[in-house]
Amino acid sequence: METFKLLGHKDVDYIYNKSISILSKKGVKITHANALSILEKAGAAVDFKNQMVYFSRNIIERALAEVPEIVTLTASESAYDIVISRSQNGLYSRTNTGACYYVDIDGEGYRDIKLSDIAELGQLVDALQFIDFCAYQVPADAPPQSADIYALKTLLENTSKHVWVQPYSMESVRYLIELSLARCGHQASSGRRPPISLIACSLTPLCFKDLDMEIILQGCKFGIPIHLCSLPTSGGTAPFTVAGFVLMASTEILAMAVIAQLIKSGTPVIATPLSFTLDMMTTMACQSTVEAILGAAASTQFIKSAYNLPTHTYGFGSDTAITDGQGIAERTLLGAVVALSGVDIMGGAGQVETAKTLDPVTLVIDNELAGMSKILRKEITVDDEALALDDIFELSFGNDQFLTREHTLRHCRETFRPINFLHFNREIWLAKGGKEFYSRALEKYRAMKKDFGCKPLTKEVKQDMENIIAEADKHLCRI
Repeated sequence: METFKLLGHKDVDYIYNKSISILSKKGVKITHANALSILEKAGAAVDFKNQMVYFSRNIIERALAEVPEIVTLTASESAYDIVISRSQNGLYSRTNTGACYYVDIDGEGYRDIKLSDIAELGQLVDALQFIDFCAYQVPADAPPQSADIYALKTLLENTSKHVWVQPYSMESVRYLIELSLARCGHQASSGRRPPISLIACSLTPLCFKDLDMEIILQGCKFGIPIHLCSLPTSGGTAPFTVAGFVLMASTEILAMAVIAQLIKSGTPVIATPLSFTLDMMTTMACQSTVEAILGAAASTQFIKSAYNLPTHTYGFGSDTAITDGQGIAERTLLGAVVALSGVDIMGGAGQVETAKTLDPVTLVIDNELAGMSKILRKEITVDDEALALDDIFELSFGNDQFLTREHTLRHCRETFRPINFLHFNREIWLAKGGKEFYSRALEKYRAMKKDFGCKPLTKEVKQDMENIIAEADKHLCRI
């Protein structure tokens, strides 16, 4: 499918050359000593005193050529494996990550996230057809030093789908990977990859923390896909213009892609530009302004065109505190524009308040928006059958229509029919209770909860995971 283009070919070439110029002349700051040594041995120019790294055009373009054509996001159950290929037109979706707050619609209302919420999230994601993988949130009832480890264990016990992992400290990275290997059980010995991918982030502008270098190092070591994430805020940590945002985000992602390939050629990576704009009146960093949406779509187009990398950006979410009319409008516009830009993964399902809060009812809504986005990306079949050519020629002028024709019968079930979107007149809507959109999604969510349950793990897998948690607590909680 041909996606719409926000940037012309000359624009793409111009930004591409500027991104190479930045990496070769200005460089990036990396403080991770081991990473600096590895990069120097691989041919990068390293200034150890100032902790700066420079990449030549030759190194950059050679590294891009080494990125694999296909990235597989393995799930605990192979039926949920996600295969992203540059030659195909797939579109996948994931939940939000890193939320601290939860909308407990049947309990305390707005509150801190608990491990029980993360367990429910995993079970809810398994029940949602169009949410392809999930990420954990920040549990307030786990030890702060090992909160990410507790969260991953909980999610792995409650979902069969792939999990996106965001480590909170350098020390937790190995325990998170060990947990994912333990979840594989006997499958690990057969060469099946763990059911996770990792996220490594830049510290905009053009800096990389020790934590994120460690994530890249460990991802390369274990062959775990890495989402290379840049989160510039236009007007804050990046230029205020859309073009300036695209340059900053894509250059930081390019640096990480090169670093990963220099560490281990063939490491699977996914470019992840997450777009924010700084509201100069409120000082809030926003993800769903029209400028932020343009930044996400333009970055996606540029990275796919210039670097030939798979892409991942926000496709859901709003800057409102609740899923009201503004929230629905923001997430719908964001999703439609990003989907049509050609992105491979749309992230942020279920998030409100600029990703700070998880709302499970909104996740149910986003599931249907994800389904619609997948339809937007489908190739339109054009042949005599699709054109209904025979039927058109058979039509009688003035008194014929398509309602009773077999062509309509053959194709009428191909339409996407969401559960929470109604197509009734006012009289029927009132007769059915006159419920507004969020209330209908809430009913669906409550009905789904009745069938929730943990995944049946073997005794050995459960014990291995418990042992990892105990070791992590012993080590990390004394640091």
